[in-house]
Amino acid sequence: MAITIRQATLADAETIAELLGQLGYPHTRAQTVDMLQQIFDWPGQEVRVAEQQRRVVAVMLLSQCPALGEQQYGEIRSLVTDNRYRGQGVGGLMIADAERWTAAAGLDRLRVRCNRVRDDAHRFYRQAGFSEQKQQLVFEKSL
Repeated sequence: MAITIRQATLADAETIAELLGQLGYPHTRAQTVDMLQQIFDWPGQEVRVAEQQRRVVAVMLLSQCPALGEQQYGEIRSLVTDNRYRGQGVGGLMIADAERWTAAAGLDRLRVRCNRVRDDAHRFYRQAGFSEQKQQLVFEKSL
């Protein structure tokens, strides 16, 4: 299985929308184009995709995160592998790509946050060398 990882483009929006839907975040192609354009215009962000035979099979959003009280770090903000390609090493290739991207930015830490209910993802990240640092609650207020 030859996988290529590259920077995403707006032409990938439809497939990225499908991948987000698999994770429970339905988006239209138009919504995804808008989101991608905002991310592309924001410094310190990158959207990466994995392709097999010119088909996008995974997507990942990476961020350089400045912080108060700790050193800046890299973060995987989203990582979705197509259901049909899970367990085939694609996610591991994406993690390795995220590590290279983070190191190239001069950062020495890579962080990922994962929904509490995603037990399979928790196992995946632990196997990839991540360790749990803390648990948080997310509070939101509609305006």
